[in-house]
Amino acid sequence: MQIGNYGFPMLVAVYLLVRVEKKLDTLTEAITRLEQVLSLYLRSSDHGVKEPTQAAAAGPR
Repeated sequence: MQIGNYGFPMLVAVYLLVRVEKKLDTLTEAITRLEQVLSLYLRSSDHGVKEPTQAAAAGPR
């Protein structure tokens, strides 16, 4: 087998992995910012959102 049979697929795989990693980093940052904004929004005043009780946090039975 020639190295050309493996070289191109490896190059494409590395390229795609790098692209996906960058997008995952961007999504992680966006989710973190969203969490911070929601936290500030919910702390600023009561917006009709109630704190979960222990029964509700336990989930359905």
